[in-house]
Amino acid sequence: MEFKNEVVTDGFEELSKELEELASNVDDDKALDAIQEGVDQFVSDIRALPKPRSKLGGTHTHMLDSVGSERDKSVINVGWGKYYGKIVENGHHSRKGHWVAAQPHMKPTFEKNKDKYYQAMVKALQLDQ
Repeated sequence: MEFKNEVVTDGFEELSKELEELASNVDDDKALDAIQEGVDQFVSDIRALPKPRSKLGGTHTHMLDSVGSERDKSVINVGWGKYYGKIVENGHHSRKGHWVAAQPHMKPTFEKNKDKYYQAMVKALQLDQ
């Protein structure tokens, strides 16, 4: 899966710093596994958001259904599989020049549920024992 855009949330960076302090004896792979636990819940929550269904039918995939994550050795990216995800999240100028308001869904979902994601990561690191 190749993502056209990605969302960077300050919350995951902040959490990464906190986890680094709490778990200095945890290796990088285990820390990334823990972050993946939170990311997986976040992606699941985004995909579960209410959305109008297109009347296009056929093979049309809704933007929220295209949200996923990619992981390499040291980074987990979260984003849309559709190029226009970031445009909808942040708003944009139309072809006629007027501003189309943002319809944020990534940041509000993260902010609303970040404690749940943090707890999943802490549990994966087994720091609460």
